[in-house]
Amino acid sequence: MVRLPPRLKPSWRSSLVHSKGGTKKRLYSSGGTGSVRGSVRGSPRMAHCTDEGAGELHKYVCVVPYKNDNVLSLEKTYDAKYPHVVSENSIEVESNLKYIYKLLLTSRTVEQIRLILHNSYCAYESNFINDVRNINWSAYIPFSSVFTEPQINVKTIKSRLFHTCMIKNIILNVIKKQQQVYIEKNGDENILLKKKKLTPCSLQPLKIHVLFRYNELKISVNISNDLNRRLYIAQKSESSLKSTIIASALFKINIFNYTNGGKDLYFVDPFCNDGSIILEAFSILMTAPCGSPSINYPIVSFPMHSPSSFFDALNEVNMTPGRFTDRVFLLGVDDSKDHIKQANANLKRLFLTIPRCVDEEDAQDVQVGGNIPLSGEAVDKSVRRGKGGVGKSGGESPPLGDAASHFSALGTPELKALFCSDGLLQNRGDNIALSRMIKFLCMDFLKLSSISENCVIITSIENYKERTKLKFKLVSRFVSDGQNIIFVQLFGQARRGVYDEMWDG
Repeated sequence: MVRLPPRLKPSWRSSLVHSKGGTKKRLYSSGGTGSVRGSVRGSPRMAHCTDEGAGELHKYVCVVPYKNDNVLSLEKTYDAKYPHVVSENSIEVESNLKYIYKLLLTSRTVEQIRLILHNSYCAYESNFINDVRNINWSAYIPFSSVFTEPQINVKTIKSRLFHTCMIKNIILNVIKKQQQVYIEKNGDENILLKKKKLTPCSLQPLKIHVLFRYNELKISVNISNDLNRRLYIAQKSESSLKSTIIASALFKINIFNYTNGGKDLYFVDPFCNDGSIILEAFSILMTAPCGSPSINYPIVSFPMHSPSSFFDALNEVNMTPGRFTDRVFLLGVDDSKDHIKQANANLKRLFLTIPRCVDEEDAQDVQVGGNIPLSGEAVDKSVRRGKGGVGKSGGESPPLGDAASHFSALGTPELKALFCSDGLLQNRGDNIALSRMIKFLCMDFLKLSSISENCVIITSIENYKERTKLKFKLVSRFVSDGQNIIFVQLFGQARRGVYDEMWDG
């Protein structure tokens, strides 16, 4: 049985009612599924009928933080039977709604998903007006007497039509006209909103993206919010890497390969800040979904939204986090106490938001140690009260003491003191055992003279080059839009002088 935290349960019920250009290359084919590969150039409709039982196909774009790469194929969610076209900073996919919902709930490398409404050659104003009119906006906007003006983002690259205000006004006028026709036919109240018991004012405005590139027009709408935001991160530091970049790098090096060794392995972030890197690695190793039915995705308010397909996809998502090997530990280190308190608060929120698997007999004995803080303010208050640690059922943990801050080396005795090795605890499947495998510690990493254990450092390359004093062997480097993340294997001696980068092989 899967037990959800208290603040997530009502959201399950409410869910019921309610690119830059570049040379594209097709890395995957649709195989023998018989799905249609795409719309004819100039056709305003981007959906087609497909195999029996699969439903209508929709073409959409997954915005990603990396360029011309196929990291999405490394995720468990990836389905090769659908065509995936990789281009610069995006992956175009054509699939049914169920696959879209699975990406929303589980993908860690996708920043945003946009549904493509139209794609054609368009060099004149009259053509653009006709193209916009041919889009059935009522499938994406629940029309009623209340008009919520959509947010329109226009980008033009060497195209004949480049007047942003004109393009926005044309789209707004067409949408208002279609709304008027809908009201004349169906009345002032939207039937679907009435069934879902939603008011038009409570809906977020539709976000429309218009791209003119060399007179080629592409119109798309957001069906997701910013997927970089994780449910367990209450407040993210501006200097932290994006969660999608961290996840992409972890999938690139295949982090699960590191967990199959016959000895203890320690992942360390020496400048952890808010703990984003360690928490992302921890949740990936647990195979916990990053999405949730409690998130208000824009697509759930679209008239095209299918609750049955959404819950079909939800039923296939493993909502019970798995347990990785007992010999893998994660340690976040920072010399700022405020950063460590924030990281521990985020860790506490992680334990409160993950679904929990319990036996029917023990269901009454399992309790969640608090409500989920829904804003940064709530976490800040908890941090100011000193409730940064994570212990039983997501509660507080006893302080580690000041001894850890005076470590001069990171070896077996020091790490054994930080991570409990009690076999009885390690065999448990609850938060008590999990909290023994991840720690955040206030310590000056620069004071370490040696590391004798098997440690993998995960950090930003700029921080490491400027601040560390230890030699290392580079395991992997991941670069995206000028942001770097490196994975290094540490040696047991200090380096002297300038930055020394040692390559393996």
